[in-house]
Amino acid sequence: MLVVGWGPVGQLTATLLAQEGWRVTVLERYERPYPFPRAVHFDGETARYLAAAGIGDRLHEVGDPAVDYEFHTADGQVLMRLVLAGDPPGSAGWPRSVVFHQPALERVLQERAERLPNLRLLRGVEVTDCVERDDHVEVTAGRRQVTASWVVGCDGANSAVRRAIGS
Repeated sequence: MLVVGWGPVGQLTATLLAQEGWRVTVLERYERPYPFPRAVHFDGETARYLAAAGIGDRLHEVGDPAVDYEFHTADGQVLMRLVLAGDPPGSAGWPRSVVFHQPALERVLQERAERLPNLRLLRGVEVTDCVERDDHVEVTAGRRQVTASWVVGCDGANSAVRRAIGS
């Protein structure tokens, strides 16, 4: 199994697959994690998947339940307020809304992934092409040609995988 991209979606996907016994290789174009947050919120269903990946007991390290959001005008007046049901837990058993710090979540997911012997991360490897064959997929990444039964594209909006499948 090949996963392209090592942001939170790629980390979670690869971890869940590796936990199920798949041999997983991840190709990530960047040498180091991006240091700034991009995503800031997840819901109770996402928390359930993160718990299934073995980090449920560490979610308090990356975020807090969200009770409400306020949007302010330039002069500080409340423009809009959304009251969320942060307590009690939602149907998934986790808070309905969590605000989080993405680099902290990625660090916790990285630490979990490092404990999985059948998960291999290759950083600094940019995928440039992906070709589906009858019984496998061929991925070009720099000078490497990688063959896998399956490829999961988690490489974001400017994705080589998305281009390859016409998405």
